Amino acid sequence: MTIPIKLPNPPKYFTDEIMTEKDWEEYYADRKRLDVPVPQDEELNMLMKAAEACQKEDKTEFREISSHIPCDPAWALAIKDCHGFKAVSKRNLIEAKKVFPNDF
Repeated sequence: MTIPIKLPNPPKYFTDEIMTEKDWEEYYADRKRLDVPVPQDEELNMLMKAAEACQKEDKTEFREISSHIPCDPAWALAIKDCHGFKAVSKRNLIEAKKVFPNDF
């Protein structure tokens, strides 16, 4: 996986994160794997499955399902700005990239 020449805007408030070349490769591999459009009915189905996994206290299944649900753009930007790229790397950022194209 190649890293783009222009990286996204850095987090505004979280200055402790140092992204290595390997971290960026993993981040962009996650973008390729996770940032896919999800139809609204499928998203609702995913939310229901995530809620069921939460009720069963199955954290692994919950994380796997929830990572594919598109994140709210404002939420994704706030998490990135306060906690860095690693905090949002395992999430579907397709909607966030539409609203904030220079931040993800």
